[in-house]
Amino acid sequence: MRPIKLIISAFGPYAGETVLDMEKLGKSGLYLITGDTGAGKTTIFDAITYALYGQASGTTRDAGMFRSKYARPETPTFVELTFLYGGRVYTVRRNPDYERPAKRGGGLVHQKAESQLTWPDGKVLTKTREVTAAVEEILGIDRSQFRQIAMIAQGDFLRLLLASTEERKEIFRRIFRTQKFELLQNRLKEEYSLLEHSRQEKERGIRQSIREIRMPKEREEGLPEDSAELSGPEAMELLESLIAEDQNRCEETEKQAETAAEAEAEINRLLGKAESEEKARGQLEKQREALSQEKASLQKKKEDLAREKERIPEWEALGAQIADIRSKMSRYGELEEQKEKKQRNEQAITETEEKRSRFEASIHSLQEALEKGREEQRAIGNPQAEGQQAENELHRSRDRLKRLKAALEKQGEWNTLKAKLEKAQSEYERAAEKEDRLHNHYYKKNRSFLDGQAGILAKELTAGEPCPVCGSREHPHPARLTEEIPEKSQVETARKEWEKARQQAEKASGKAMELRGKTQARETELAELGKELLGACGTEELPQRLGQRIQDEEQTLQSWRKKAEEIAERTARKQTLEEELPRQEALLTKEREELAELEKAAAALKESVRHQEETIQRLSESLEFSGVRQAEKALQELESQKNLMSRGREAAENAYHESQERVRALEGKVEALEKQLEHEETEGIHQIRERKIRLQQEKERFSREIGEIRLRLDRNQETLTRLREETESLQKTEETWKWVKSLSDTAGGTISGKEKIMLETYVQTAFFDRILECANTRLMVMTGGQYELKRRAAAENYRSQSGLEMDVIDHYNGSLRSVKTLSGGEAFKASLSLALGLSDEIQSSAGGVKLDTMFVDEGFGSLDEESLQQAVRALSELSRGDRLVGIISHVSELKEKIDRQIIVRKDREKGSRVILRTD
Repeated sequence: MRPIKLIISAFGPYAGETVLDMEKLGKSGLYLITGDTGAGKTTIFDAITYALYGQASGTTRDAGMFRSKYARPETPTFVELTFLYGGRVYTVRRNPDYERPAKRGGGLVHQKAESQLTWPDGKVLTKTREVTAAVEEILGIDRSQFRQIAMIAQGDFLRLLLASTEERKEIFRRIFRTQKFELLQNRLKEEYSLLEHSRQEKERGIRQSIREIRMPKEREEGLPEDSAELSGPEAMELLESLIAEDQNRCEETEKQAETAAEAEAEINRLLGKAESEEKARGQLEKQREALSQEKASLQKKKEDLAREKERIPEWEALGAQIADIRSKMSRYGELEEQKEKKQRNEQAITETEEKRSRFEASIHSLQEALEKGREEQRAIGNPQAEGQQAENELHRSRDRLKRLKAALEKQGEWNTLKAKLEKAQSEYERAAEKEDRLHNHYYKKNRSFLDGQAGILAKELTAGEPCPVCGSREHPHPARLTEEIPEKSQVETARKEWEKARQQAEKASGKAMELRGKTQARETELAELGKELLGACGTEELPQRLGQRIQDEEQTLQSWRKKAEEIAERTARKQTLEEELPRQEALLTKEREELAELEKAAAALKESVRHQEETIQRLSESLEFSGVRQAEKALQELESQKNLMSRGREAAENAYHESQERVRALEGKVEALEKQLEHEETEGIHQIRERKIRLQQEKERFSREIGEIRLRLDRNQETLTRLREETESLQKTEETWKWVKSLSDTAGGTISGKEKIMLETYVQTAFFDRILECANTRLMVMTGGQYELKRRAAAENYRSQSGLEMDVIDHYNGSLRSVKTLSGGEAFKASLSLALGLSDEIQSSAGGVKLDTMFVDEGFGSLDEESLQQAVRALSELSRGDRLVGIISHVSELKEKIDRQIIVRKDREKGSRVILRTD
């Protein structure tokens, strides 16, 4: 990539549009970018980097800081670069975010960042991300790689020269992207940690399983004090012997339990037989006593049955009375029905009269409400027209209030800007005063230094001999030697202090100019707005008048709001009446019709009551009882007496027959029990029960022993299975753990007794060796064959990471020493060589990318004449072929050695400008 043309507008220290025709610099060789400190030499590289990638070359400046403080408000900020790559010409243009004057009206508007890439065939890209991606695709490198390849900055690469292994590793990681090897190191370390944790967990699991081994009491004495100290195989061997012993013991105890169970079954048979005989004797006595009592009861029940049979004629007379009452029950029902109808009709007459009274009251109330509503409807009138007027006034009042408040806010913003402007002007005055004071101080120091030099020369003058300065042989007014001559370093310090103060004054001036422009624009805008809202009005009285107008307008707005609310209420009420009055009229008509129907129904009910009273009188005269309830009550009493007599006779008969059956049953049971006990003779029941208790105790003991053995067997078999699985799993984990640990130690550089070089560092050493090979071809030229850089082969110790340390070979005396022992000029040569070597390696690792232009920034001031010659010669070798190298420096000796120059001049008021010199 070779820049052809660069256009910088309102960018950094360049106030106007600066066109740099870099085609005139040629295709190869050296050229110098020179000028005052702060004039904008490095900004040229910044502009190229920004045009390509949308970012500055360094890390201290971002795109939002590129707007020139010297630029006029109407001057646009942008960078346009035309460059050649692969024989094809591309043009890229970008501008950052910044504030610019509005094209219409006053004030400032925000100019968004924009990008544009024009391809050789005329195709254009305009999206920022697409432009940046296309540039990276064309050049084959991103911004970070471009900065490392195209810009050699002494300070950055001096740090690389003097860095430790850890610091150099971080630098190479960013440049050569070796993070993946670090990720592999960390992954192996994490995998080892996980396996180590898993191994320890499995060992803890085995120890826990060993602690769960169950031992019989007679074997516990032979177990080690801490059974958990047994190994897995030892524990499994112990478990297998315990399981075999418990299986044999369980079989023997089960046989003994079976024998005891057979003996218990025989005892149970004998005990059942003895208990049956004892129970039979007790039942015989009870049945004999029950038989005697039941025979006496049978005689009494026989007498009761005879008395009940004597009352049969009385029972038959009750039946005749019941039949007579039942034959007249239909007439009693008719009488009751007529009474109920008469009562319902009388109740209906009462309810009808009550309804008629309610309807009359409701009709009267409806008539009054209807008249009142019609009167209110006439009084409301037509509020719609008034509502529209109020709404229009509200809208106008709100609009006026909004504009007044906006004007008051702009007044506050103007006050804030004015205060900032006053502060900035004060800061500028102080900075300018400081600059003048330091400039006078520097001028005096420098004049004293020059006068002192002249005085020294004058002291050596001899009459008749030529002056070494002007060549004259006469010396009429030789300079006097002052008493105190300042050192050159003091003069340089005074110059730097003045230069720093000058930069601060320029910065303060730019800030004040920017604030003055914003304040004036806001003041103009505010004056126009105040004239529009208030008429003729000064800026100073504007806040008070705006505040008063806002209060008046708020009161007007509140008044119209209340009126609008009142009109809205009237409108809603009118709509309600328009809906309600027709409903009330319809309801009034309906209730009048219903009142007429009620009056007809009442007359019909009264006629029915008169007919029902006549029927009730006729039926009452022909019946014994006054009503159906009295007749039913008498019928129930007679039926109850008859039923009671029937149930008494039936109960006496049933009781007699049941007693007969019980006597016969008891006689049979007594006879059967007597026959059962004629020939029974068994062992004593108490002896049998004692024998059974002893057998049960023995069975329970066998059962407990079997339960304990089986529980121990189950637990130990589970533990044995688990131990086998855990031991096998531990063996597999330990096998993996061993080789992963070996890999992790190797990749992490932690093998005991060996040099600590991580995998990533080992990979980086290959890059480092190639960088040093390229660097030494130039360092040998710049140092006349004296120095050669070499990567340190052996570490200082085995405790810290190593592999990227660097020494220097001094071929004049054959010594090998640290690069930190180099002097300032020697260190610059070494760091420049190292930077150039790194640039070559980056281009190679980026796929053979070739950049036809390179920049070297500062560092030459520390070189003597011979070293400067050597450095220029090395850079000339670098620029042979089709490579163009730009040296950014203010060293005066370089101006004499390099003909092609870009000279940057700085104007205190107008910003920087560029002069291109090619002869």
